[in-house]
Amino acid sequence: MPGAFGDHLHRHWWNLKQHPELARAMKQIVAKNTPIQLEPIEAFKLKSMGLVDLENNYVIPRFNLYRQYFRDRAASL
Repeated sequence: MPGAFGDHLHRHWWNLKQHPELARAMKQIVAKNTPIQLEPIEAFKLKSMGLVDLENNYVIPRFNLYRQYFRDRAASL
């Protein structure tokens, strides 16, 4: 994705690919338009990376841009 956020998004994608369990979790998150529950450690790690927000025990992408970007790439996981 070119543009102002291209490098930022690419770095996140590279980091996720280094941790397959987090990549799979992100794939689950962006596949839904509603918050989902994850294992607490996965939710915490994704939150620490700045990719998701937590609402009670549910996880959502932090930004809609993340949902779109990672949904497009999730097929390659």
